[in-house]
Amino acid sequence: MLLVNIVEIKNKLGNGCTIPFVVWCDDGQTYIVKFPGNEQGVKTLVNEFIASNLCEYLELPIFNYNLIKVKMSDYNDKTKNEIIPLEGTAFGTLYNDNALTILNSGMISKASNKNDAIKILIFDLLIGNFDRNKGNLMIDSISKKIFMIDHTHIFGLGTIWDEFQLPRLIDEKFDVSNLNKFNFNNIIQSIKIDEEFNNELNKFIKKVKNINKDFINNIMKNIPDDWNVSDREKNLLVDYIYKRFNRVDEILNLLNIKGGDNSEI
Repeated sequence: MLLVNIVEIKNKLGNGCTIPFVVWCDDGQTYIVKFPGNEQGVKTLVNEFIASNLCEYLELPIFNYNLIKVKMSDYNDKTKNEIIPLEGTAFGTLYNDNALTILNSGMISKASNKNDAIKILIFDLLIGNFDRNKGNLMIDSISKKIFMIDHTHIFGLGTIWDEFQLPRLIDEKFDVSNLNKFNFNNIIQSIKIDEEFNNELNKFIKKVKNINKDFINNIMKNIPDDWNVSDREKNLLVDYIYKRFNRVDEILNLLNIKGGDNSEI
C-alpha cells in the first residue's frame, strides 16, 4: 500500500475520542483521518488497519482506506490543542458525504446488502469489537448500501491490549451481552431468513473458517514501524485472530444459527 501525503487538514469531525479530521490528500481524495497523536494512542490505528484488512478478506462493507504520511508541517491551527503533533503514519478512510447513521431495523431491511448485517455482527464478536455504537453502522443514501466504520476499539480491550492480556483474551467466551444493544437489536430484527440469506451466510462462514496464518502474518508485516507493535504482540495477534475465527461455530450456536455446509436457521 502506497502512502499518500497530506495537502491540507480541513476540520475536526465530531467529538470522537480518537479526534478524527477531514483531510485533503495528494491522491485527490478526501479522507477522515485518525492521527498517531490522538489521545487514545497509536493502537487505535493498529486496530483500524488490522480490522480493515480482515474486512477486505471477508468482503465486508467498509469505505476504502489508506495509510497517510504525516509531517510536522502538516499540522495547523485546526489541530492545535486537539492532538499531539507527531510525525509518522496516520490511518484514513474515504470521506462519504452520502453516509447516514442507521436508526432502525427498517433501514437495514431495505438496504441493497441487507444480509451483510448479520456478518457484521458475527465479525464484531470474532474480533472483540464491543463499540459498534449508533454512529458506527451507516448507509449510503444513494446506493442504499450498509457500511461499517470505526474499529479503533477491538480485541476485547480496545486500546489497552498488550502481550500480557492477549493470551487470556484468545480463549475468552463469546458473549452477545458485550455488544452495543442498539445495533445488535436492529440487526437481529432485520433478519429475513430465505435462500439468499442462507447462501450468503454460508459463503461468509466458509471464508472465516478458511483464513490462514500466512495471510494474517502478512497483515502484521505491513503494520507501519512507527506504530511500535512488537514482534511478540504481532504473533499473539495472529493467534488471537486465527483461533477465534476457527471458533466461529460457537458464535453460530450462540445466535442459534448453523453455518458452513447445509446452512440453515
